[in-house]
Amino acid sequence: LVKWLEVPVDQSIETFFGELCDPEVHQMDLERAGLLQVQLAQNTKDGSYFVVLLVHHIVFDHIALETLQHELRNILHGSIDELGNPVAYRNYIANIRRLENERDDQAFFTEMLSAVFHPTLPFGLGASQRRSSLSVHRADVPSALADSIREIGRRSNVTVATIFHAAWSLVVASSSNRKDIVFGTVLSGRLQAQSGSDSAVGLFINTLPLRVQLTDQTSIDWVKKLHDSLLSLVDYEH
Repeated sequence: LVKWLEVPVDQSIETFFGELCDPEVHQMDLERAGLLQVQLAQNTKDGSYFVVLLVHHIVFDHIALETLQHELRNILHGSIDELGNPVAYRNYIANIRRLENERDDQAFFTEMLSAVFHPTLPFGLGASQRRSSLSVHRADVPSALADSIREIGRRSNVTVATIFHAAWSLVVASSSNRKDIVFGTVLSGRLQAQSGSDSAVGLFINTLPLRVQLTDQTSIDWVKKLHDSLLSLVDYEH
C-alpha cells in the first residue's frame, strides 16, 4: 500500500513523520489490510522527498526489515548487481508442510491446554473491552540489576528471556487473580527454516500460547520448568 501525504504548511516534515510513526498517535488495525505501507511526502522547503515504511511486526520482523533496507540502499546507490538471489518463501512453506507430517502439532497443544477452561483476563478485561487509546510506559533496568539477572541465568542454566517470562507470568497471574495462566509469547519462526532464512522476507514471526502454573516449588525449579516449556515451543514455532 503506497500513500502520498500532504504535509501541513505550518509543520516541519520531520515532525509530521515523527508523529505518524509514534505508536501513541498512529495504530495499525490488524483487521484491515495495509499492514505494510509506504508513505511519501515532499518537503516543500527544499523539494526533497521523504519515504517512511510503516509495517506491523506481525508481518515483518527485524530480519526482513534489514534485508529490505539493504536492498533499497543498493538500488539507490546504483549497486543492483550486488543484490543477492532472493530466497523463495515457498521453500519455507514446503519445509513446514514436511515437518507437519512428521509430528502431531494438534496433540502437543491439546495436551498443553486441555485442562484450561477459562481465559486469562488481566483486570477482567476481554477483547470486547479494548480501548482505542494506547498508553506506553517505559522503565530502564539499572545496570546492577541487569548484571544480576544475567548471573542468575548463568547459574540456573536458563536464558534471560526465561527470567523475563517468569516476571511477566507473575504480573499476569496477579492482575488476573489466577495461578494457572495462559498468555502469548512471540517466536521468530525462522529456527525451523532451511538455509537462507537469515535473509528471507515473509511471514515468519508467530505468537504461541504459553501455559504457566504457579505451584508450590522453589523459584529456581519453577523458572527451570518455565524454561523447558519455552524450549518445547520451538519445534512448533511455525
